[in-house]
Amino acid sequence: MIQAFTKFSITTDIRKLLIENVELQSIVNSNIFPILAPEGTTGDFIIYYRDKYGKEYTNFGIFNEHCTV
Repeated sequence: MIQAFTKFSITTDIRKLLIENVELQSIVNSNIFPILAPEGTTGDFIIYYRDKYGKEYTNFGIFNEHCTV
């Protein structure tokens, strides 16, 4: 089960989901990196980044958070 995403946890949660995907593992192993691949990375790999983040508010506080990765 995925917990509610936050600005800081979304990239960690997305990486975990990608690494657990058997089909992706067969292609890139665990070469899935946020923003940049480390220098010297060889072969196929995936990079990802958070493109957009926002919150919706009500009078009681934050109602919803949304993120585009």
